[in-house]
Amino acid sequence: MYYFLDSGYVIFSLLVILVWIIIAAAVASKMQSIAEEKGSKERYWAWCFWLGPVGYLMVLALPDYVAREKLENIREEVKTASWNSSTSKSDKYQEDMLPDL
Repeated sequence: MYYFLDSGYVIFSLLVILVWIIIAAAVASKMQSIAEEKGSKERYWAWCFWLGPVGYLMVLALPDYVAREKLENIREEVKTASWNSSTSKSDKYQEDMLPDL
């Protein structure tokens, strides 16, 4: 009558819950490391563990502060790059052209 109180069913249910907790903790740890790689200083482990896919989407939607900083550095290097003033534009154009066949 009460098959859900059977010891086999209870043990199986507990094992399933334990496996789910282990998998959720592993995925939440990975999402936390992804958030840290993106430069986030907030802790997203709990969000990912308790909310599951909603927490994963929160981490995936985070802006990448590390890539943004690298792009800013590249932009500054391009702005401050000094071009050789002795070479005119026509000389540069000639250097880039392929030889005639």
